[in-house]
Amino acid sequence: MPISAHMNLLEGEEIILRTEAEKNLLYYRLFHEFIAGLIFVGIFLIVPSFVLVSSEIVSIGTMVVYYFLALAILLLVYMAIKTIYQTLRYNKLYLWITNKRLIIRRGLIGESQKSILLERIGEITIKQTFLQRLFGVRILLLEVIGAGGRNEVLPGFKNAVNCKQMILDLISKKRKAEKLTF
Repeated sequence: MPISAHMNLLEGEEIILRTEAEKNLLYYRLFHEFIAGLIFVGIFLIVPSFVLVSSEIVSIGTMVVYYFLALAILLLVYMAIKTIYQTLRYNKLYLWITNKRLIIRRGLIGESQKSILLERIGEITIKQTFLQRLFGVRILLLEVIGAGGRNEVLPGFKNAVNCKQMILDLISKKRKAEKLTF
């Protein structure tokens, strides 16, 4: 997990934890893409099938064979492209927890780096849908104070429960040290 030269730490700041996305996030995203591709390609092929069968150009039996063959080929091409994309995207997702802030870096073509000061984090929630639970993926939702009610979503980082506790402990220490009451 690289720290590039353009990630400058603040004065007195030290990195406490470096983490990246867990492998299950990649599997979850690929499964999600497979289902979406199956639906999209299936719908895409149904319309021409009805036109050809209703105009009696081909028989229903022949159409079924062509339909499933075309479905398999298009789905394979779609999944090959999506697998490459999701793998590259997965490899470009990092989180650093420091004693002053969280640094999130993501991006495949264009890279973005976001910093959230610890004192601006209001609440941390761990979210899991049924499908995410099957894949063992946890999503951290951070309520950022002063961000207009917008939550920051941290998808599928390793040890999400430990990250949450570590962030809460750092926030508590910082608030005690600065005698903040909120």
